[in-house]
Amino acid sequence: MAELLDKLNPEQIKAVQATEGPVLILAGAGSGKTKTLTSRVAYLVQTKKATPSEILAVTFTNKAAGEMKQRIMHLLRLKSDKAFHISTFHSLCSRILRKELQQGSLLTNPPEDSSGEYTPSPPNLPSGRGGIRSNFTILDTNDQVTAIKQVMRELNIDLQQYAPAAILNFISSAKNELIMPDNYSEMAYGHFQKIVAKVYPRYQEILHANNSLDFDDLLMLTVKLFQTHKDVLKKYQDKFKYVLVDEYQDTNTSQYQLIKLLVAKHKNIFVVGDDWQCLPPTTKILTNKGSRSIQKISNKERVVCASGRSDHNLFDVTTVGKRKYKGQMLTIKTEKGHQITTTPNHIFFARLSETSKKSFVYLMYSPHKGYRIGIAKGIRNSGKKLDCGLREPIKCGF
Repeated sequence: MAELLDKLNPEQIKAVQATEGPVLILAGAGSGKTKTLTSRVAYLVQTKKATPSEILAVTFTNKAAGEMKQRIMHLLRLKSDKAFHISTFHSLCSRILRKELQQGSLLTNPPEDSSGEYTPSPPNLPSGRGGIRSNFTILDTNDQVTAIKQVMRELNIDLQQYAPAAILNFISSAKNELIMPDNYSEMAYGHFQKIVAKVYPRYQEILHANNSLDFDDLLMLTVKLFQTHKDVLKKYQDKFKYVLVDEYQDTNTSQYQLIKLLVAKHKNIFVVGDDWQCLPPTTKILTNKGSRSIQKISNKERVVCASGRSDHNLFDVTTVGKRKYKGQMLTIKTEKGHQITTTPNHIFFARLSETSKKSFVYLMYSPHKGYRIGIAKGIRNSGKKLDCGLREPIKCGF
């Protein structure tokens, strides 16, 4: 126990030892937020507040989840991480859905014959032959776009006039906001969203007919499952006595609602996040009505934001915050002359053209390790196809 706490500063120790009730940790990039989270997991086990199986820790990437597992195993001197529930949001929801579908928890209709055989179906989605079974497949982006194109052809929607990828982005945004296909038309605003409202229901029908889900379905259906099947929700509330979330500032509506439902019983929720990613007053923000000054943005406006996996979507503004900042600012300029200035903690997506034969040189800096310089190819071979060499978000300072 002493060895665990000796490696933490006073504020981290305070966070680790505050085991009961909700805890929110806000700190800048590179300040040891994830270290505090993993130390807290080890502390809960060492003090016998919880067994490993009673702790749930979630984050956004498989890499981050793997690093969290390794840190916790090192702290507890374990050789296996099988007892812990440490994963991404999507992996967690996939496991829950497969298990509950297999056990029949999503049964919405009585058995059709005396044999007792039935096809489980997610709540509020087609049952019978259109229902989802526990061996469902998860579509990648290419398969999703293919399905969107199929629907557009069926509905005689011009693929040249309306980009399939853009329609998919709007459907993804709807799912992240927990808007089901039947409800989307009620909130569709403008001509393009009305096109999306036609595609969305048929897109879901095609997925379910092929026993498939996309990544956004995993979260949306798990939340719907918990909301409509209280016995299932209670089982997971009893199972997870402590819930911890890394990079909490990146959660969307479906992820937030999922966590809110899970912690409603014990209320032992611990989240860490970075709220110091901000833009100066001169910044232009892209909205659904065009570009506007950040100073004129107000609550409930829809703005274009990063939504993960190098993608972006429209989201509602829930809070407008202002703060004073004294420190370094970074300006990024593109080849076409566009530029943006931000604090060093802000994250951007960047990608070279997939036809580019150029390489790029990068410079990274850490207060503890100094500078590191490297080179990466513009194109790399993934083993199956040529792929862009720069795929992940670039953090401009850490």
